[in-house]
Amino acid sequence: MVTDTEAKSILLKIIESKPTNFVKKIGDIDVGMDFVLVYLSETKHEVYATEISSIMNI
Repeated sequence: MVTDTEAKSILLKIIESKPTNFVKKIGDIDVGMDFVLVYLSETKHEVYATEISSIMNI
């Protein structure tokens, strides 16, 4: 399971690697990624992809 610190670290690495592209590409994919990172950081149990896809209705 990803901890809150690990999720924030991943997001920061993405932003630092391509800040211009990151800011320009705010859309459905970024919203989905943000949702998953927040969900993982707030969930207290082991999370599987099926749970995330079910919650996101995909």
